[in-house]
Amino acid sequence: MAQKLLVIDENVQLLTLVGDYLSNLGYEVHRASESDEAEALLKNYEFSVVIAGTDWKEFGDTGRTLTQCIKCLVHQPRIILLKEFEASSRAASLSDDAAILVVEKPVSLLRLGDLVHELPIS
Repeated sequence: MAQKLLVIDENVQLLTLVGDYLSNLGYEVHRASESDEAEALLKNYEFSVVIAGTDWKEFGDTGRTLTQCIKCLVHQPRIILLKEFEASSRAASLSDDAAILVVEKPVSLLRLGDLVHELPIS
């Protein structure tokens, strides 16, 4: 059975491009362009990995960030956060939480596919 991934981004074209690429690699990909849509998917499915274009402040109706909401789930997927370049960050680094991989944008689809494949899934 294919690993389930959730891709979250406001940019629908990017969401489609990334989702289609990962689907072609054999993953079962779900997509969400809005926080309430992503929140519903997170409640109804167990994902191995969540890829998000940002930490989504005020995620859903909880007032928490995306990562805070995910930590409340029984099954906690790994998280890849795609962030804009910051001078103080590294190209790919672990945040304070080992379950979260922070990657600077732009990231190639090939690199993103490699990151998903290399993540240790619990």
